[in-house]
Amino acid sequence: MLRRVVPVLSMLALVALLATAASGRPSRADGFRVKPDKVGDVKAKGLTLPQRKALDLTSVRVYGDSRIGAIVQARFAGNVVGQLGKGKLKKAGVALVLDANSGFASAGFYTFGSGPFGDTLHLTRSTMIGVLRHGNGVDFFISGNGWPNVSSLQVETFATPPFTPPPSAEPSGNLTSEDLQAILHASSPADLDVLTHGFLGAGGLDDLSCAELENLIPAIDREIANATAAEAAVGKTEYADETIAALRHMKSDAQDALAYDCPPPGGTQLLFDGWWQHHGPGDSDVCAELTTKPAWPGGTGTISVSGPGVVGATGKTFTLDADGTATIPYQINELGLYTFTYSATDKGQTLNGTATVDVQPSQGSQSCP
Repeated sequence: MLRRVVPVLSMLALVALLATAASGRPSRADGFRVKPDKVGDVKAKGLTLPQRKALDLTSVRVYGDSRIGAIVQARFAGNVVGQLGKGKLKKAGVALVLDANSGFASAGFYTFGSGPFGDTLHLTRSTMIGVLRHGNGVDFFISGNGWPNVSSLQVETFATPPFTPPPSAEPSGNLTSEDLQAILHASSPADLDVLTHGFLGAGGLDDLSCAELENLIPAIDREIANATAAEAAVGKTEYADETIAALRHMKSDAQDALAYDCPPPGGTQLLFDGWWQHHGPGDSDVCAELTTKPAWPGGTGTISVSGPGVVGATGKTFTLDADGTATIPYQINELGLYTFTYSATDKGQTLNGTATVDVQPSQGSQSCP
């Protein structure tokens, strides 16, 4: 069993910390606190080296604000996602205890089970809480105004729990778009990369069901729009740029996973690809390419687009070529997020879809026909 006690930082330091963290440049002078834990001090018997490392706490980071709540980031020597809830760690878990000042109630979390989400028990006044695992990390989130009442906190790991938790539920595969956006919103660029690709072969987009992948796309689009709006309001930062790039990469991989791993009933897929090209100030094209697999040569369809600067008609018709592909260009005069709604029909079968293209200042990857 590991134990780590982290004294609470002053409120002024935490406010400075959150402002710094939002810009992507945390520093110890602003109250950012990272304390290393002794590595290799797991005493549980009969565990393999990867299992020991998964329980071996190395550091704890604390972000807190009286207005919004707190984030506690625990880091371990090994792959928590790949080991927790499996084999000899089937009953293992990670606990967070927030000790309160006199006159206030303490709070606690206990997360167990397998995968990036697992199961979490909590004893908190706030019901807006969450736990996210990614690679070698476990992040605890609690929303509310009780942070000033916390005197200290501790993170502990257990190979066997100090109580009997209820059976761990299997992943339901029904995370909503709002659930997924909350996870994205709390993730750093490095976290987003782990959520996309997994960690040492475990986790990643492969853990999501087809329905969750469908829900993930609009959640990513909303987070990209939020980050872009924030940059427009306060100026560009390296952290925000890295976050947007990581979200775009995740979206691309999610779309590929949907296209090739989640075919619609009947086996035919309607795939979307989009890009843009700039010709001059206020003169650009955004292009949508639709492809059916297997090909529907001669199939017909409709497509419409909405966005900040569409020039001309927003609705168009198309005919698929011999390869089952149609490319539809739209003239635009503004950057931003463009949403396409489309359908294709052949021999009485119709496929529908929605996709987005986030047009940026950089030159596009290819020209529109």
